Amino acid sequence: MRLIVGAAFGILLTRAFYPDKHIFYSAGLGVFMVMLAYFFEYIHKNRKKTD
Repeated sequence: MRLIVGAAFGILLTRAFYPDKHIFYSAGLGVFMVMLAYFFEYIHKNRKKTD
């Protein structure tokens, strides 16, 4: 679910600011944002365990 929403949001953002970019670039941005979300969630959970 996050991947689909992230890809859609990436496409929306890229189309808003860079309309000449290819659709795969936009979807790649969405996948990157989802990867960052998982990374920050991991850091957040890991930090709570150590406190």
